[in-house]
Amino acid sequence: MQELSEHKTGHEKLDDSIRNTISSAFQQVGYSEKEKTLLRDIRFVREGGKSHNADMVAYSSSLRQDADTAVISVKGTENADKIQFDSEISPFRALATPVIVLAEYTKIRGMAEPRVRAVGLCKDAATFKREKTKSNIIPLSRFEEYLRDKQQFFTPRRLEKAKLVPEQLMLFDVAPDLIKQAIKIADKELVDRFEKGVREVIASITEKDKQRVINAAISVLGARILRDRLKENWPLSSGAITFLSFAKNSLPGYFDISSEIAGKLDPILKRLHSAFDFSQVSLDMVGKFYASAFVTKELRDQWGIHYTPSILAKTLLRRKPIEELPPNNRIVADPTCGSGSLLTAGYERLANAAYLSIPQNERHQKLVGSIFGNDRDQFAAEITRMTLRLFHPPHKNNWKVTHLDAEKESFGRRWTKEIKVTPTIIVANPPFGGKSGGASNTDKPRTRNQLDRSALVLNHCLDILPEGGLIGIILTETVLDQQLVKTTRHKILKKCQILEQWDIPVGWFDNVNRPAMAWVLRKTAPLSKMFYIRSLSDVPSVGREAKLHGTIHIDVTNPPEHLVPTIFDDILSKMEMSSNYISDYYDVKNGLQILKDKESKQKFQEAYPWSGNAQGTDPYSDFSDGSRGWLELIDENLREGRKREDLRKHLEQNEPMVMLRANRNAPWKYKWSSVALIDMPDNSRKVVAPSASYHTTFSKSADKVDKKNDIYALWLILNHPLASLWFHERQRVQTIPTKNYRKFALPANWNIENIQLLASIAKDLVTTKRNMSSKLHEPHDNLKIKTIVKKIDDIIYQMYEINEGERRCIEAWFGEEQRPLLEGICQRKTFAEPTNNLIRINYEVPEWETTCETLELCFKNKLIRLVIDGLMDDSEDIESAEDGIWLKIIPAMPGWLLEKGAVGWVELTTDSAKRLKQSPEEYIVGFHLYKNAYKTQDEIDKGLFLISEMEMKKAVDE
Repeated sequence: MQELSEHKTGHEKLDDSIRNTISSAFQQVGYSEKEKTLLRDIRFVREGGKSHNADMVAYSSSLRQDADTAVISVKGTENADKIQFDSEISPFRALATPVIVLAEYTKIRGMAEPRVRAVGLCKDAATFKREKTKSNIIPLSRFEEYLRDKQQFFTPRRLEKAKLVPEQLMLFDVAPDLIKQAIKIADKELVDRFEKGVREVIASITEKDKQRVINAAISVLGARILRDRLKENWPLSSGAITFLSFAKNSLPGYFDISSEIAGKLDPILKRLHSAFDFSQVSLDMVGKFYASAFVTKELRDQWGIHYTPSILAKTLLRRKPIEELPPNNRIVADPTCGSGSLLTAGYERLANAAYLSIPQNERHQKLVGSIFGNDRDQFAAEITRMTLRLFHPPHKNNWKVTHLDAEKESFGRRWTKEIKVTPTIIVANPPFGGKSGGASNTDKPRTRNQLDRSALVLNHCLDILPEGGLIGIILTETVLDQQLVKTTRHKILKKCQILEQWDIPVGWFDNVNRPAMAWVLRKTAPLSKMFYIRSLSDVPSVGREAKLHGTIHIDVTNPPEHLVPTIFDDILSKMEMSSNYISDYYDVKNGLQILKDKESKQKFQEAYPWSGNAQGTDPYSDFSDGSRGWLELIDENLREGRKREDLRKHLEQNEPMVMLRANRNAPWKYKWSSVALIDMPDNSRKVVAPSASYHTTFSKSADKVDKKNDIYALWLILNHPLASLWFHERQRVQTIPTKNYRKFALPANWNIENIQLLASIAKDLVTTKRNMSSKLHEPHDNLKIKTIVKKIDDIIYQMYEINEGERRCIEAWFGEEQRPLLEGICQRKTFAEPTNNLIRINYEVPEWETTCETLELCFKNKLIRLVIDGLMDDSEDIESAEDGIWLKIIPAMPGWLLEKGAVGWVELTTDSAKRLKQSPEEYIVGFHLYKNAYKTQDEIDKGLFLISEMEMKKAVDE
């Protein structure tokens, strides 16, 4: 009884003999204490701000050990039969380990030896209660045998993926989004304390010292993390000056803070007291600390703190074919490094590709000389150095991070001169938009005729990079079609191969509400004049169900105006074959830009009804009653240079018009991208004066009746699914430019008969709907509206020659999203924000690797013919291994694979050619190039088959 009571204190540790047995078992599935993928006595901060410990933790990486890479926790328990979720399982959410191994401290009564139980980190107690009955309790002596039998579920790579895709870990029920949960806990328990400490210090200092204190606060945080990662006992109670001196002695050249400033930082150190352990703080958590140092959103935006998530950084590096470059010529550089997440991903990528077999110290020194950062702001450059030194603290580091302006014309020449090397692998997530960060910012917001900042940086990267070099860069999505970037796009198409193009939807970056995209480029001219660019709908990382967004056919001799992908290219191209455009039949003008408070609430004789902005409008909106105010069309009411004389002539003549909403409602989220309003004034009132939120359209016809018919017909066209499809897929911008709207194609048979037909239906629809809004309507009114809209759709689809199959595809694409033309008719549904769609993978056999080669590609049909060694030809319709098999091109296939003759490794979970052909997305886990693929094929084969030169010579002699 005495023995059992001691186990109830919560501070017991497994004795060394038990831990040694468990460690030996882990070595059978890929972990090693020598390689530091298996560590003992790990402390971390759990929910509630309490300290918790694990007797052992297994990691998926030998390069760094934190919450990102922690995959198995080992914890002592009193009785493996009576595991409590709240006290023994739930705390490990802060460490994000998918599997928890609970080992008994000692044998309990009636047992021959202590026992072990492996369980999944479930989402809640109820789930765990159900799953607990399925887990086996194993005698300690048989734990090694158990791991060997189940090794496919315990390997480092499998468990790292299980942190993102729990469904693939079939042995256990694992909670989704483990890493996000860990970040959320750290944000609440650690980051919040740090921010409060910074806020307290800033409140007591002068404005001139504020930035110096923020810089120093980051150094205190860095020293605090370093202390726990090195397992040092630097005293915290003696104050920030003394504490920083310990850190400075450990890493000379860093933590050089004046005593005047360091003496003000004690409140921060007190909040980060010794009860907390920071050793398991991940890179993404460190990014949260950096952002919190700025305290207010305004300061964060001013300094441009938009952290690149670790998974995005890793994906960008992982899918770049760096093995094509000789190891000694792999130089990674980031010209806008921010807090350094892309460079730490570069460190891991280079190490895994070539240097893991080299002793740690030698490897680190090689990598320090191969990785370079830059940021225009000196504070951001220091943040990067902080990230890199925390990433690998046992060494003296000496990272080279400069602070030049990457947007200056002279940047490339100055940067390569300063770092004394030419980068061969560039990674970047440059600032978006036109407003620069930094306290000395004098830049003005980007205007319509100013190149986007991310495009400026891209141009400099292209100039710096040598022939054959690689770029992985995140850009604003407008780079694909902005007119000012056209020259850059054409330059890329002629000088580079676009290996990959992905969308990065809103939500990847905190506080950024605009979509982005990524390119992986090789600076080598395309192999042929005709080629394809394949675009994905999302970041192709584990756990995200990225889909093919479209394939763009490129003719280098006649490059396209834009690189916006769409799966509806055939349909849109059919529409665009018409020789009739908006500009042929209509006069288009952007609306009025009035001075502040120039609209009146009172009606007077010279005033026109004012439209106000487009917010809350639908196709039937009518502002003729002055509900949004009244405006007199005189110069004194309008912005200088925006007097709109041509528009005012149309308005003064009281012409009927269509008003297309120019500012769309989040086009990256909503698909209905075309909403047009109509105004048909009579002699008793004036036409509505439209704001700049609209593009106003007037008929060019001289006949009054034809003018009205033209407007009614166009109103129907612009509120049809085909118009929304065209604007959404061809115009990837929130504000539709007037010149682009003018290029919208009308049907080829845009003649007086069809115009009159559409106009007569439009009049009936508008009259019916506006009458409904003025009275309580009956259900048959809804049915009438739906019937009219159905008739309109049929006619317009027919006019554009869209067949039934194409129509079904279009309507399926819109799904159940509310249609503006049926506003108030169909019940509105609430749509959730996009989520991380999880991929369900069926692991019928352990994950395995084999070699593959690309024999042929058919981009038109989205197919690739691969030779995959070791597949079983279990169907008559499957080609032989020598001939390869045709597979659907899926997001897991990287850009370098989509070239004839490409060779590499493929990771599979089946050896059945039939099943692989039927569902490649289910059975293919990933691809990667041969290590050091720059070698000849003979050299690669020799390494693959593990034949030494001596053995080769012996074989030849025999």
